[in-house]
Amino acid sequence: MSIENENNIVETKENENISTADVQTLINEEVSKAISNIKGNLDKAYAERDTFKAKLVEMETAKQKAEIDALEKAGKHQEVMQ
Repeated sequence: MSIENENNIVETKENENISTADVQTLINEEVSKAISNIKGNLDKAYAERDTFKAKLVEMETAKQKAEIDALEKAGKHQEVMQ
């Protein structure tokens, strides 16, 4: 047997020693990294959405108040009550 063949046999035996648990651990680590990036992006998107929703509510409230004030100035108190 040549030295090259002996080296291949040793490398093969070393590779066989990697257990399923080790492979699963490596897979879990990589998936966790990928998920953490995705989770960070989703958290950022949801925070932006919530901020815009709050601003929208503020704008709608201000618009409604302005309409009520305009109706009161026009003397249409009955319409304001509705």
